[in-house]
Amino acid sequence: MLTLMIGGKAVAVIDADEEDGRNIVASEDFRQELKRLRTAGNPVWDGQASLDVRPAHESEIADFDDADDVVDEDIGEADVAEMLEDEEDEGDDEDGLAVMFLIPLDNSEDEE
Repeated sequence: MLTLMIGGKAVAVIDADEEDGRNIVASEDFRQELKRLRTAGNPVWDGQASLDVRPAHESEIADFDDADDVVDEDIGEADVAEMLEDEEDEGDDEDGLAVMFLIPLDNSEDEE
């Protein structure tokens, strides 16, 4: 597992090996999704800060494992999972790639 760092801050855990994780982070679709997703009203990624991955710490892996049964309840994570599935349909043979955010995501779909 890898941790996505944005501007030096741990933002998400990606269930992938290093090569796949780097490919996900480098993909334009993923980068656009990071700009679309919001935390505290601001984009998760501003399009400028550095995007890096590093091996996930044990505590981050534990958080990821604990969150397995609630991933679908967070619209941002569900959107990212859907986006990753779309990439897989376009020729990626990898199965089971998942992203868990370590930061709170705004759920604008629930606001009416």
